[in-house]
Amino acid sequence: MDDRSERKIIDFLACNPSLDGDDNLQWIIRREYWSNCHGGHTDALEACIQIISKAGIAGPVYKGLDDPKRPRSSR
Repeated sequence: MDDRSERKIIDFLACNPSLDGDDNLQWIIRREYWSNCHGGHTDALEACIQIISKAGIAGPVYKGLDDPKRPRSSR
């Protein structure tokens, strides 16, 4: 397992609180990420976003900590 890739999928999940309530969906997203990471992080995230969309998550999906659209904490 690549620790950098593991950190990236953890960051992706952490940036998307709309995914917190469904452990099954989080597991499916992680599995999808690892199934597609051979094509690179961006390809893996796109596959995950498709799964999220099919699951009916309507809120915004942020690609990670460096996503310019991600809201920043006011702390």
